[in-house]
Amino acid sequence: MQNNLAQNVMNTREIHQALFIDAPPEVVWEAFTDAKHIQNWFAAAAASQPGVDGFIDLIWDRSKPNSGQHCVITEWQPAQRLVMSWRDAPDGEHPLPIEVVLQAKDGGTLFTLTHSGFLSDASWDEEFDSHGRGWTYELKSLRYYVENLFGHTRTIVLQRLPLNPEDWRQLVGPNGAFQIESGLSDRRNCVLGLPGGASSGGFVLNELTQKDVAVVLDVLRGGVLRLTFETFAGEPEVWFWTSSWVLDETALRAIVEPWYQEVKSALLHASADDPQ
Repeated sequence: MQNNLAQNVMNTREIHQALFIDAPPEVVWEAFTDAKHIQNWFAAAAASQPGVDGFIDLIWDRSKPNSGQHCVITEWQPAQRLVMSWRDAPDGEHPLPIEVVLQAKDGGTLFTLTHSGFLSDASWDEEFDSHGRGWTYELKSLRYYVENLFGHTRTIVLQRLPLNPEDWRQLVGPNGAFQIESGLSDRRNCVLGLPGGASSGGFVLNELTQKDVAVVLDVLRGGVLRLTFETFAGEPEVWFWTSSWVLDETALRAIVEPWYQEVKSALLHASADDPQ
């Protein structure tokens, strides 16, 4: 038993990401650990209790309260270091701890996150990839919130559609329903072609990959459209995250619902035309 445990520990991999945030560590710490800020850049809803043996609870989809995480805090050094549990593994039990380190640098904060414990065998590949992509986006979302919108309340509209991986290019890219130029790096200005033929200026928050893209859009008054491919309960889906710190939910839905319906209709027609 001990040999198996030691072997599992040795055969693990980790996600390690770092970025500079133009704000002091105290502000970044508050944004990462206080529920009233967490739900303005990260999960759709959150709860938190500070200190060792406290917690950070995260809910991704408000319509599915069981879709969240209960993260127990095991180390707590305000504005410096946080360690917390994370249980979202293929075996349902394996611990995947997260360590966050904040260092004052050049008038701002060097933010480093290490998410460890992912086993190296192939059955964990999808989980490792999903978490890696997730943190890549979420830390950029944290930076955008802290540097531009700290203290402003976010409104979220989340919509989901079944989508096979091979259909991703029909959804987003130079020839997709959401048209965006390939190769644009983070913070580059862009024009996003929208379903139905309209377009909006903005800039890239998270560059386009085969499974993820996020753009800050003028039409959303500085809000964010994120399209991400996920496998939820074994079924492939695309998640449409749209958020705004200016528009209320009614106004946000009025803008984004036609995009969703246009894409849904196009994908249904494509599926009906498939000879298989």
